[in-house]
Amino acid sequence: MAKGASGGFYYATINNAGVTVAGRYMAHAAQQRSLTEAIEAETCKRLWEDFLQRENKILQRAGLGTIANASIKPMGTPLIPVVLVNFADKKIGSNGYVHSNEEAVAFYRRHFNEENYNEGKYFGSVRDYFICQSDSLFRPKFEILGPITLEHSSSYYGRNKGGFDMGATEMMNEAIRKLTEGGTNFSAYSTTGNNVPLIAFIYAGDGEHATGESDDVIACYYPLFSTHIGENTFQTALCVNETADYDGTGQQPDGIGTFCHEFSHAMGLPDFYNTNGLSGIFGLDAWDIMDYGQYVGLGHRPTGYSAYEREFMGWLRIDTLTTKKQMVTLTPLASQKAKQTRAYKILNEQDATGNEYYILENRQASTWFDEDYGKGMLVYHIDYDVRAWTGNAVNNSRRHQRMTIIPADGILTPSYDTDNLKTFQGDTYPGLTDNTELSDNSMPCDTAYTGNYMNRLFAGIREDENGNISFAYMAKGKLATPEKPSFEYESPTSLKISWEHVAYAENYVIKVEENGIRLPADTVKDASYRLTGIHPDSKYAINIQATADDYIASEWQDIRIEATPSKTAGTVIDKATTAEIWTANGFYLGRKMPSNLKKGIYIIRKGTERRRIFIP
Repeated sequence: MAKGASGGFYYATINNAGVTVAGRYMAHAAQQRSLTEAIEAETCKRLWEDFLQRENKILQRAGLGTIANASIKPMGTPLIPVVLVNFADKKIGSNGYVHSNEEAVAFYRRHFNEENYNEGKYFGSVRDYFICQSDSLFRPKFEILGPITLEHSSSYYGRNKGGFDMGATEMMNEAIRKLTEGGTNFSAYSTTGNNVPLIAFIYAGDGEHATGESDDVIACYYPLFSTHIGENTFQTALCVNETADYDGTGQQPDGIGTFCHEFSHAMGLPDFYNTNGLSGIFGLDAWDIMDYGQYVGLGHRPTGYSAYEREFMGWLRIDTLTTKKQMVTLTPLASQKAKQTRAYKILNEQDATGNEYYILENRQASTWFDEDYGKGMLVYHIDYDVRAWTGNAVNNSRRHQRMTIIPADGILTPSYDTDNLKTFQGDTYPGLTDNTELSDNSMPCDTAYTGNYMNRLFAGIREDENGNISFAYMAKGKLATPEKPSFEYESPTSLKISWEHVAYAENYVIKVEENGIRLPADTVKDASYRLTGIHPDSKYAINIQATADDYIASEWQDIRIEATPSKTAGTVIDKATTAEIWTANGFYLGRKMPSNLKKGIYIIRKGTERRRIFIP
């Protein structure tokens, strides 16, 4: 059901914009329903269940969603018609930035298509934006049509009823009809048959989403537009405003942000702001194009796609980080280096559906990531739900935001509550607050909806001079490499190797090679090791690694020693008594008498002495 203008509840229906609205019949208790209402109630229930079942099958894709229902598939070079629309009382360019229809068309050709468009406040054209987000996998082109002047005033098409523009569909239909009657051939934009997947409109003046004026047309995507005019069926549509006054300096041509936002709807993405009007819900705010990020740089520098959105579109593969101790490095998301890791996914192992997870991405200053908002690692907390995504209600609950971030400073302040960008600079790790850890016990902690915590540990988060982010995963950190190794002979057949103790180290693993043959590995607790059984003129390679249960093992320290005859002369192992015996490749044979060994090379250890022997 949906609440109607009268305040009562009506059986819901879905309008041309894909929004659930009140239908014709007011709802009553079952015993009070007329026959007509009873039929309507049963029909609504059946259709809604069928719809949800169908959508569930389509949209359940590993906690991600799908582009199956998108009107524009995000690969290749689609050609999109964009219609410039004048009202009877408002004309495109009326504030003087263009002075003729020809100038208006030329302006919007550049606005949409020009490569590396940087005139005035622009950081790029619409096409530049999507080429960059997709690593050049998606290169849309836009053809500018019109301007077309409509019969009525802007307020006629923008008038509201139940919070919805009553005349917006009429506005678009009228524009298409006038173009068709004027001889425009839409076949260049059609796919199968005479179906045009998407038609876009730029209408003169500002939009309701910016002014708050109910008689202004609101920028919107219409997934159920489905209009047949002439020989063509226009399946979906979107319309956006021509001008905006975001900073109070007067009406100026709007940037590309609003269009990129609505066009992203056409490619399957939902809104990530709260769509029910509740306050105090952060969502993704300025961090995302599907939230307040469309307005960054007054719309001329909208926030670039997140790693989630790039994977959603098929432009980026995000690997799942395995739950083991390891060092992790993230290159900047905007780096476009295919062989380097730009994001990781962390699954909530308590959630059997796989729908709850974190995504880690590295935000650094670039064309579409404004440096004023900070830099570092963003931690996304995602809890995918089919109904929330298809119902465009992803972040409509304060207590259960399904697409948001875990801020390093523990504070999420929406843009409408502050002008201080430091609130965003504190969101990244290590960020403004130099927060280097996220765990069950950190502040903030690694919260989860299924279970209380994700039970993960990200420690030692740091950013290097190249903008790469690194951290220890499932460990408190990585142990330092043992430094300042030295050795001294204790006898002609043994020497003592020493090094500086490594902080937090619990053990040291020792690997020894004699003339290229690996000897059995040892483990010691102290920062020294005694090597016995040294052979004259032999070359030794000793590798030392620090280890601890809660830390990632250190890098290996390498020591090279060449034994001299004067230091090793006169050493003999009695072949008539038993000793521990290994093969030359390190396989332990047990305790044996060397005199009983067959032909070959062996490693013999007796007491503290160790040496290699050859049995001819």
